Amino acid sequence: MPGAHAGLGHRPWSAHLGEGEQLCIERIFSIGNEFDVYTLAWLPAGAFPRLEAMSLKDLSGVNLKDLLAREYHRPATRFAEKLGIGALPPAACKALKLTAKTGGATLEIAASDRRGEAVYFQALYIPPNQRKLLLGSY
Repeated sequence: MPGAHAGLGHRPWSAHLGEGEQLCIERIFSIGNEFDVYTLAWLPAGAFPRLEAMSLKDLSGVNLKDLLAREYHRPATRFAEKLGIGALPPAACKALKLTAKTGGATLEIAASDRRGEAVYFQALYIPPNQRKLLLGSY
C-alpha cells in the first residue's frame, strides 16, 4: 500500500543508510500512461521532518531529489546504481497488479551529497515494457 512508514533493521538500504530507523516512502509512478513503476525510497528517520509529515496525496508527483535539495539544502550529487533482472518481489507484483513472480527490472540507487553523506536509497521495480531505460544522460 503506497504511503510513508518507518522501518528498522538490516535491509538492502542498510549498507548505505545504516541500521537505524528509516522512513520509507512507497509510491507508484505512471510512465507515459503506458505502465507503472513501483518505488520505495528510504531516508534517515528524523532527518527530513517536513517530508515525514506529508500525506500520500501531498507526495504525489513530488520529486524527492529536488525537494531534499530545495527544502533541506541536501542535494544528492553522487549516485551508485545497480540494475538487476529477475522476478519482481511479491510487494511490487501486488502493487502493480501483476501475477506473482512476474519478471522485470529492479533499479537500486544509493544517493549521497557532495560530502559523501548518505541522502537516500531508492529501489524501483519496473515491469516488462517496450521502452528502453536511459541510465545516463548524453
